[in-house]
Amino acid sequence: FLCFFGGVFPALILAVETYYQCGWERTKRALMDIYEEGYKLKKKYDDENMRLRNIDEDGDGVADKPHAVVPFSERATLFFEVVDPRKVQDSVTIIWGNWLCVVAALNIHFAKVVSLGNGIGEGIQKVLTEFIVPVLKVALPKKYHRWIPVLVGYVSRAIGISIAWTAQSVISATHSSIRGGIMMVRMAFQYMAKQKGKEYHEEDSNTDEICGVVFAGIGMVFQIYSGFAVPFPLWLVTWPFSLLEWYIRVTLADSSMF
Repeated sequence: FLCFFGGVFPALILAVETYYQCGWERTKRALMDIYEEGYKLKKKYDDENMRLRNIDEDGDGVADKPHAVVPFSERATLFFEVVDPRKVQDSVTIIWGNWLCVVAALNIHFAKVVSLGNGIGEGIQKVLTEFIVPVLKVALPKKYHRWIPVLVGYVSRAIGISIAWTAQSVISATHSSIRGGIMMVRMAFQYMAKQKGKEYHEEDSNTDEICGVVFAGIGMVFQIYSGFAVPFPLWLVTWPFSLLEWYIRVTLADSSMF
């Protein structure tokens, strides 16, 4: 993944690594607590549905409502009865707090990217203000003129940050391709040594580095050829990662405004 998609998901990869180092164990426990509360609630729903479906008021041995389900109003009541609010609150607080730590770390790491994007955006805004704004003022009714500078500012900033992230993608692709290629080769060598009943020591030879650099070159060419995007049909599988990458970049761009 690092070797062939490191430049496509630079923010997501760093977020995962940061999250793992900052507080993954606490987050895992919090997620388990939420899962346990959800499991208890589901079990209660299932038991209540079974009770309703087994009701036989006329005593003929046949359930009156074999497909009955708990009404929504009663589901809300069961939720408040079964779920431990303190545990859920603590779990959500831990997850959200760790995410804020990750965002802070990402802001520090990608501060130059956002700053570069804002600088490029300011330059683009000056050009658009000089050449495009007069055209828009002629083309649009006067009542919309006050919105033109605002829209031009957002468009300029979006273009600037997009250019900056493209440059960052090239840097991240180079670094992650080398790192991912070496990791992939070393894992392969470890597996082959284990199959032969031997132990693999990476310091004994530089073959893994040489092979890793070769795979890194292949991964870099692949990313450049694909335009730092996931090609079809792989994007059918990786679209959740693309969505998370977009969300992280938007979060970093928005946080730079304050």
